[in-house]
Amino acid sequence: MNIRENIMAVLHRRKPEYIPFAPYRSIARISPPVEERLRSMGMGILYAWIPVCRIEYPNVHVEERNIGNIVHRTYHTPVGSIHMRIRTGLRPEAGENWIVEYPFKETSDYRIIRFIEEDAVYKPDYNYFIELDRRVGDSGILTANADPTPFSKLWVHYMGLERLCKEFYRNREKIEDLIHVIAERQEETYCIIADSPAEFVWCGDQITSLVMSPRIFEGYYMPLLERFAGILHAKNKMLSVHMDGLLKRLKDDIATMNIDIVEAFTPPPMGDLSLKEAKESWNDKFIIWVNFPETILHHGIKVIEQYTIKLLEDVAPGDGVVIGMTEDAPVDLLEDAFMTITKTLTTYGRYPIKSDIF
Repeated sequence: MNIRENIMAVLHRRKPEYIPFAPYRSIARISPPVEERLRSMGMGILYAWIPVCRIEYPNVHVEERNIGNIVHRTYHTPVGSIHMRIRTGLRPEAGENWIVEYPFKETSDYRIIRFIEEDAVYKPDYNYFIELDRRVGDSGILTANADPTPFSKLWVHYMGLERLCKEFYRNREKIEDLIHVIAERQEETYCIIADSPAEFVWCGDQITSLVMSPRIFEGYYMPLLERFAGILHAKNKMLSVHMDGLLKRLKDDIATMNIDIVEAFTPPPMGDLSLKEAKESWNDKFIIWVNFPETILHHGIKVIEQYTIKLLEDVAPGDGVVIGMTEDAPVDLLEDAFMTITKTLTTYGRYPIKSDIF
């Protein structure tokens, strides 16, 4: 099997040759010669958020000014303006850009955000995906991008976590109104995505019990993810949801969902749910795309190898699992880490994995 065939075997519930390793394209900041060598060893690349539609705002004017390493961005609408600041030029492992001032500041901003969301016009745009897929070829796979569900979008794009929490308890009706508006517009995008050439769809949520209680998850995430998954399933697409946080308190709710891939699943020491417990709790219902914990990379090659072997022990015989890396790590650690993970998976991760080989 080539790299793509091996990953696709897992995603389609067939028998892979070995447990795949496929980090995000944005994470794999390695030299071309090393990447070529890793590809020859079996490492793939995940292109995780490729757009398949474009968004236009006929009645919103966006003004930007760069002052030092701060981008000042203002959204001008017929019902008012909102302003945000973005710090740029950070190190790649720090995320490169950070919002340092969110657009939402006061109650009157609700109607501005509502206007922006309602003003959006979504149009199919599949050409870039098709061309990139051709260029990537057998060396990896692409997933179409879908916005985070509304609660996460308000948190990540408009308000920040602290302000969203305050507004949720002070102005619940206004928050729920925005969630409803955003969800209705997102349904339009999922219909466009469902008609795209993409087979897999990446929903960039931020699922973690650090932020959402089971009640919040049940009320504001699960129903919409079920709704969007239904749109995709009707067109034989698979929905991958980014769940990179603490999942132990949410695992029973997740078990009832109709999504296809739990993506960026992060086991201990960064997460609080082991891969073995997740597979047992979910009864192999989902493909689990693992985020190899970034902290392990700081402990050297031997520990990386031992941790990779422990993951293989937890997933034996190896159905329904891809190992990836979705968190930024220092560039100087990546090449040795990727070499070690890839070699370990292709040596000990041949399917079916026998637990008595370790």
